[in-house]
Amino acid sequence: VDVFFVAPNDLATSMGHIGNMGHPDVQQTVDGAIKKIVEARRVAGTLVNSSNVERYTRLGVRVVMTSFFPWIQAGATDLIARGATGARG
Repeated sequence: VDVFFVAPNDLATSMGHIGNMGHPDVQQTVDGAIKKIVEARRVAGTLVNSSNVERYTRLGVRVVMTSFFPWIQAGATDLIARGATGARG
């Protein structure tokens, strides 16, 4: 296994919070899963956007996925810069 990907929307659905990835219980579970993956010295991945990519890269996420059109609209340069800032800690 190269990447352990935490899928927030799938997780929200399985927790009964359909379409609500921002629900506190979902966020706590996502963060906990990422923490365990990173602590096990494995590669963590998750879905990101410009507003949360820095947070997730600071948590140790090294593989990110984003929706194509909003990412282009928000600006590739901004997303990459924030990810790099988070990775540097």
